[in-house]
Amino acid sequence: MRQINIGVLIPNSGIFPIGKSFEKGLKAGLKPLHESDIEVELSTEFSGQSGVRQLGEIFDRFFNYHNSDIVTGFISNKMAEDVAVKFREKQRTLIVNNVGGQIPDITKLSENVFVNSAHLWRHAWSLGHYGVKNLGKSGMYVSSVYDAGYSFSHMFNMGMTAADPASQWSFAVGSMPPNGKLTDMEVILPHIDKQKPDFIFATFCGTETPLFLNEFMKRGLHKDIKVLGLPYLTSPFYGLDHDLHITSTQLYHQDATITPDKVFYELGLQTGEMIASVVPDAKDNIEIQQRLAELKQCFNIDAAGELANLGFEEQVTLTENHITDNGKQLNTTVLCEYESYSPTADQLRDMFKGPVFSWINPYLCV
Repeated sequence: MRQINIGVLIPNSGIFPIGKSFEKGLKAGLKPLHESDIEVELSTEFSGQSGVRQLGEIFDRFFNYHNSDIVTGFISNKMAEDVAVKFREKQRTLIVNNVGGQIPDITKLSENVFVNSAHLWRHAWSLGHYGVKNLGKSGMYVSSVYDAGYSFSHMFNMGMTAADPASQWSFAVGSMPPNGKLTDMEVILPHIDKQKPDFIFATFCGTETPLFLNEFMKRGLHKDIKVLGLPYLTSPFYGLDHDLHITSTQLYHQDATITPDKVFYELGLQTGEMIASVVPDAKDNIEIQQRLAELKQCFNIDAAGELANLGFEEQVTLTENHITDNGKQLNTTVLCEYESYSPTADQLRDMFKGPVFSWINPYLCV
């Protein structure tokens, strides 16, 4: 009987059960292999706070102790970029799963790395573009310092500029709170009040979401300023003082049932199904990579460093979200199918010519 070892990297989270949901979905997707002559062994490692040294030791165990043919899990693009060279040297496959806070840096990835993601960085572009085309020329990015450490501000700005080069972009980001504390919204709100933009694009998550929105509404800013946000701005909620409308996006263009709390299972399921579909007919790890590329489901590059597959739809789905009953009721309707940003390889390279800051851990919005 043929054997295959799949290394699984699991993070922690205090809001959604990321690891448990992902692993459950992965096992469901791998079920067809259990009916074949292939014995599947899962080797699970926990990434904790995703420190550089800790992650290096974990990947060494996948290579040298578990002898994993494929490694997958809930992993940030930054983490994938840092280990891509190792996967090329070892000729192993890495299937990255995340919700897509960061633009993939093709200058640091390898043909061994496949990014399976909701690519929320593209949603930020669409929201910026939509805002300028429909709500006004002035847009502001507002965020906690943690959620600002991704590609959202940049892509929001790019979307606004693509809609109208004369549009006015500004930002307000909270300072780093003391350990165990939440963002001080008094650092952010005066800037919104002073600028009075036509719309804001807010990236907060967890308990900071209602904290920001309640302070925003307490000042009456919601009466004149439209609120745009990613799907995680509408889930989960812990209570709002007033009813509120938020324009957002659907996580997956083609499937409204994949809600923020279900995406981790879905990513695991997709990964398991991809592995199950390519492994039986692949004679070695190189063929596994070739067949994964042929599926065109993931973002990946070829051996020459050129863009092989984008792994996403050209459009995103915009939604209107009416939140009532102290945040307990959420009524979501589809607003429209909207254009998004589908970059070329050269455009992606240009984005990374200067200094780039991004988090290693994959806990965005969760």
